[in-house]
Amino acid sequence: MVIEAVGYTLTIGMRLIVAGIIIGSAYALGALGLTLIWGGARIINYAHGELVMIGAYVSFWLFTAFKVPPPLAIPFAAGVAAVIGLGLYLGTIGRLTRAPEEMESYGLILTFALMILLSNSVAWMFTSDIQVYRWMMVPIDFFAVSTLLNRLMIPIICLPVAGIVLALMNKTWFGRGISLVIDNDQVAGLVGVNVRNAYFGILTIGTITPAIAGLAWSFNYPFSPFIGIEHAILAFVVVILGGLGSPKGSIVGGLLIGIIETTLVYLISPGLRLAIAYSIFILVILLRPSGLFGRK
Repeated sequence: MVIEAVGYTLTIGMRLIVAGIIIGSAYALGALGLTLIWGGARIINYAHGELVMIGAYVSFWLFTAFKVPPPLAIPFAAGVAAVIGLGLYLGTIGRLTRAPEEMESYGLILTFALMILLSNSVAWMFTSDIQVYRWMMVPIDFFAVSTLLNRLMIPIICLPVAGIVLALMNKTWFGRGISLVIDNDQVAGLVGVNVRNAYFGILTIGTITPAIAGLAWSFNYPFSPFIGIEHAILAFVVVILGGLGSPKGSIVGGLLIGIIETTLVYLISPGLRLAIAYSIFILVILLRPSGLFGRK
């Protein structure tokens, strides 16, 4: 009897961990973009959640109209997001020569306007109805846990992309330049880093990653043009937990938030998802404001 109870508890625990990693991988990739833009370009991106939404709708449109599998839609979602990143660059960093002290103000105004523009434009094109589409609905056993292949595709898509971003920042001259700019843009300029190019890279990567996360989200969960606020809140919580400006912290933080959220939702109530996120946010601010990997 005791052995059966222990076995059941371990099985439930394994299921919760796997489910947490699955959803947490999307949180991690989405928050990776936010921590780069917020920690690197010093811009609080109010339109972050809308970038997640854009990725979802690009995949949805290509799949329903042309039967393009979501992984093959990644370049299209990335391209649309990159155009948005270019717009952010031109509207913020591109104005530095004229008003460097106003970059943050430009960023706040521009991203807030972009948030309204993107959500309402998508609602006009696709209606504001909740959308659902299914892909790879195949049962699969994974580490003694039964799930669907489409859910397993979330980390299969998100974690390699996050790994590519980390490798880019740690193993290439351009990425190291971005890291230096995140740490101190003035010092980076003194040691020969092209700060403008680094900012352009930050805004490009920072818009592409949440769009890909939204793509992976879209064939597993319902979505609408107005899902941005929920994803933005979760991304801010992940960034604070991992440490502002720390890409590694965003990945670890996203996975932790996924596991904690899944476990507490199972133990308490699914209706408390956002309340759990806010509670984690408050605890981190009170106990470790710098986050797990942030500078103290």
